Amino acid sequence: MISNHDTNKAEQEYVYDDDSAMTVNYHASRTADKQAAWFLPYLKPGMTLLDSGCGSGSITVGLAKAVKPGQVTGLDISESEIRRARVRAADDKRTNIRFAVGNIYRLNFSDNSFDALFSHNVLEHVPDPYGALQEMRRVLKPGGIIGIRDCDYGGLILAPDDGFFEKALSIWEEDWVRAGFGT
Repeated sequence: MISNHDTNKAEQEYVYDDDSAMTVNYHASRTADKQAAWFLPYLKPGMTLLDSGCGSGSITVGLAKAVKPGQVTGLDISESEIRRARVRAADDKRTNIRFAVGNIYRLNFSDNSFDALFSHNVLEHVPDPYGALQEMRRVLKPGGIIGIRDCDYGGLILAPDDGFFEKALSIWEEDWVRAGFGT
């Protein structure tokens, strides 16, 4: 784990800007109804919500529907993803969303700014997930709700135990590291 004094190093190490057609299409296929179905029942009209690591905004649009007329802010480190998110929100005629490029370790919001916070598949990509969670908690109002959906490959259970899944995961991890997304 990276300590607080190493946050700048962590920020510099996190670069995820894969504009390949496969990744862009995959990200665009995600929705709040699928990826945040478990979180939607906790959202109420009028809430303010931060989608931290919003990517192309495909989930953010659904979150905005759930809290309307409340305001949703989508934040992502990737300028190209934010451009896509703005187009998506405009196409969907969502007026209660704003998108910004930002850093998960230094959220540009006051303490206690949001009623709800959502993050999907972000923590697995950052070198200091605890530092990111601390910063998210800082901007969440007391009594607010936080929804995190992410992978924990250390707790992965594969069955049947015939070696096939372990080999496939090993190949995937090697490819991920070779592409520069892992260590």
